[in-house]
Amino acid sequence: MRYGMAGSWILMLPAVERLLLHVPERDFWLVDQQGEVNNGRPKEWTWDKVRWATKLVTSSRGVGWNFGHRKVNDARSSMKAQKLDKKKFVLARMPRAILSYVVLDAVIQTARSTAIPHSWSWEMDNLKQIVFVELLMGLSLLTTMTLQYEVSAMMTVGVAGGQPEDWPPLFGNIADCYTVGNVWGKYWHGYIRQPALGISHVVVKHLCIPPRSPHAYFIHLITAFSISGFFHFLSLSVICEGYVDPMTLALNMGLFFTIQPFGTMVEYAVIQLCQGTRWSEYLITRMDSERSAFNSVPQMLVRTLGYLWVFCWFIWTGWWFVEVYAAIGVLEWSMPVSLWAIGGKAV
Repeated sequence: MRYGMAGSWILMLPAVERLLLHVPERDFWLVDQQGEVNNGRPKEWTWDKVRWATKLVTSSRGVGWNFGHRKVNDARSSMKAQKLDKKKFVLARMPRAILSYVVLDAVIQTARSTAIPHSWSWEMDNLKQIVFVELLMGLSLLTTMTLQYEVSAMMTVGVAGGQPEDWPPLFGNIADCYTVGNVWGKYWHGYIRQPALGISHVVVKHLCIPPRSPHAYFIHLITAFSISGFFHFLSLSVICEGYVDPMTLALNMGLFFTIQPFGTMVEYAVIQLCQGTRWSEYLITRMDSERSAFNSVPQMLVRTLGYLWVFCWFIWTGWWFVEVYAAIGVLEWSMPVSLWAIGGKAV
């Protein structure tokens, strides 16, 4: 309960940023109402204004709003064009929620019988165990957030009268995860992407840094990860007593979240360098008549190297994150009903 309450920052931060750094009536509007009088903003002191404001502060990702991520709003537009029936939407989301529950339950049951390494080591047996535990933690995060999101979507649409198109997929396409930047920018949930951008834009403006420059990109990254790291530390600090020293918690969260911008910028620089030298064109030298048959080979090779790089990056840096979560016992928290435990007893 304490961790859940402390973790609510992920929903509160977007609302606070929109109220403190913007004039909502001037800066925000629903994309479906763009072009209407006053961009469809309702009159003051009306119930329509209350509903408009409530929708604004409760949409963490800005779904359907002018400030929402382009891909998220594109997904919403696609869903709206399909004119999804609410009942069919709920039935379609139910298997995702069930699958997430079953997988999360399996992860917890597996983690309970898995030895957690005490520290990082390059010794092969220990390294294999670290990789396995990190994969369990990754699955735990993915399935937990998916389960929460899908249940919220079903309840909102099926019971509270929400619209299906306001619940596009939480995560992006995993095929895009061939760079660290894509993992965070395209695949991950993006709950704090917009508020972090709002805060970093203020920093960039006051430091007179050219917009869309590498320096501005770095400011955006360091701002987002600093905010995330601080609140992750804060959320865990309320339950870490007896499991992890607060200084260790602060150090691990600080290291994991602080190093992500630097890794992303190094990656960005390498990509720019490679594109500048057009090196991929020389991976395979063919005659013009043969080249079309092999055009995809360099891209496939580069993507494969990218996936390998991302895997190694998160195995190395992810241990700082996973170590404290595992020590607190997050991987072993009980499910309300464990299907795997019931099945095991039946057998």
